Amino acid sequence: MNASRRHLRPSEPEAGTALAVLRRFRVVLRSVNRHLDETRRRSGLPSAQLWALAQIAATPGLRVCDLANALAIHQSTASNLLEALARDGLIHRRRSANDARVVQLQVTARGRRVMARAPRPLQGLLITALQRLTPAQLRRLDAALEPLVAALDHADRRQGFHPLD
Repeated sequence: MNASRRHLRPSEPEAGTALAVLRRFRVVLRSVNRHLDETRRRSGLPSAQLWALAQIAATPGLRVCDLANALAIHQSTASNLLEALARDGLIHRRRSANDARVVQLQVTARGRRVMARAPRPLQGLLITALQRLTPAQLRRLDAALEPLVAALDHADRRQGFHPLD
């Protein structure tokens, strides 16, 4: 059976497998959405801001580029998250004493109070679950998801650098 015919009319076992995978994606997406909603309700912050706050708390003096790498987001997105956190008094940005071009980040007392009332995991449900997988499982999942992303009609790979909030 050629690939184009297979995509037009899957066999019953293939259709059943596709539906089983769809159900698993629903569990993942709905679990993540519930966590995002609970995070916003309890902390008052979008999940991405909370994750950024937790990263800064775990690494006082963190730089903007390091935060962007830790959250797998674009540096401009990290800057926007930090702007909101600073505006709300949850972080301080300080110039490095050694290099005035470097901005170092610190969580304020108010930021620590927000983190204390937020649901766990602070870094987000999906990344926490992914980190529980073995390296081999992660590689298999990555390889398996690539054809799915490629098959999506309106996939915008740039969205991989934006948080789920």
